[in-house]
Amino acid sequence: MSEPFTAPTTVPPAVRRGGDSVLRAAERAVRGGRWSQAEGLCRQVLAIDPNHAAAVYLLGFAALRGGRRADALPLLRRAVELDGRRPDWWHELGRSCAAADRLAEAADCYRAALRRQPYRVASLFELGRVLAASGLSHEAAAAWAQVLRLDPTHLRARRSLGTLTRQLRDAA
Repeated sequence: MSEPFTAPTTVPPAVRRGGDSVLRAAERAVRGGRWSQAEGLCRQVLAIDPNHAAAVYLLGFAALRGGRRADALPLLRRAVELDGRRPDWWHELGRSCAAADRLAEAADCYRAALRRQPYRVASLFELGRVLAASGLSHEAAAAWAQVLRLDPTHLRARRSLGTLTRQLRDAA
């Protein structure tokens, strides 16, 4: 009795290169805000290579930006499982978790982004936001103060820290 055919576990380089050209078109669609087009192109790549980390990430990113937050979360989570080295992927997973009101998970994602890129102002600011929303005011203040040390012109961090400082002073 013969064994049933199964797809190879690795994708041949020539096939991957073909998928990569489609992925570049998906990246252009994302930059242009054409979310559904980007999703369709990513799905073409994933039909060839279901474990193509960049295609999974772009599909999740397009879903998040296209307003389909519930679809984005598992895709972005899968992308960081496939390749957890990229701080921007962790950052977007954090945004997706925050949008789903999973604040502790969002904070963990922003911290993961910061472990990979310690001076990433956007992740540090968003970490402050989820910490503040979680009631961790002093930790949020520390995150926003760090943002201002790195970028003294960051107006949103300055406003957020000022508001939080006033709230803490009024509560005391």
